[in-house]
Amino acid sequence: MFRKLEIDMLDDKSERIRYNLPDVPVFISKMFMDAEFNTSVECHWHSDVEFVLVTQGELQYNVNGECITLTQGQGVFVNAKQMHYGYTVGRNICEYTTVIFHPSLLCPSEHFEFKFVYPVINNDNFAFSLLSDETPWTKEIFNQLLTVYDIFERNNADASLKLQSIFYDIWGLIYSNMPPASEAMPLNYEYNVASLKEMIDFIHTNYNEKLTIDDISAAGRVCRSKCCGLFKEFLHQTPLDYLTAHRLRKAVNLLADKAIPLSEVYGNVGFNGMSYFAKVFREHYNCSPSEYRVLCG
Repeated sequence: MFRKLEIDMLDDKSERIRYNLPDVPVFISKMFMDAEFNTSVECHWHSDVEFVLVTQGELQYNVNGECITLTQGQGVFVNAKQMHYGYTVGRNICEYTTVIFHPSLLCPSEHFEFKFVYPVINNDNFAFSLLSDETPWTKEIFNQLLTVYDIFERNNADASLKLQSIFYDIWGLIYSNMPPASEAMPLNYEYNVASLKEMIDFIHTNYNEKLTIDDISAAGRVCRSKCCGLFKEFLHQTPLDYLTAHRLRKAVNLLADKAIPLSEVYGNVGFNGMSYFAKVFREHYNCSPSEYRVLCG
């Protein structure tokens, strides 16, 4: 089975990153997605920058509605405050390394922040960058990040010092090669993104209740058609499809706990009946809820 990354949401609808390097705002981990099921991480955003490196298999990645396919030896840099999530399709063992750190890690002074950090994280023309062998500077970042994981795993006393040095090297490559910022954002872009974040947070908070498109659109202060359009533009699915997928991810977590009767799982995540829950679950995971529970061990 794959390791699940739980999303801890803050009041502004962003994710709270659970840093795992002592006294440093850094999260480093190797993640797995299972071969047997279509799996995904929740759509989310945060003030940190994120790097994902695929070391086995294939990973689909969505950043602000743009989907990219990452294969072994490829990765992606996701800039701060961008909506993103990864997922697998079909029978695919995917192993990837995630490195996340807050930009404040690179700010020893206000001059450095405004000269080298602020222009990157506020570049409205730089949501993400593919990391691959085809571009020398992104290849160098990929290799540097593999070194980051090795240092983290060894956990020597000087690990934080070594990682800080590498992060500066990586940032130098990003700063030197980022595209120029656009002169202006598309009309209503920021309002649209804010509305979508509100609607996603509403679903994450109320998924176990009976929800309609009217409920979801009201949370984003938009009409039904605008609601559906935003979900299609950024997430390539309808609001109700997103709601169903979220409910299923919550169901998967409950199924892993065998103390919870199978007959209670569907109601706890917002499905009206067991037969419909089982039907939708099979469509997404190619097995029944009971079969999944057995496979979970």
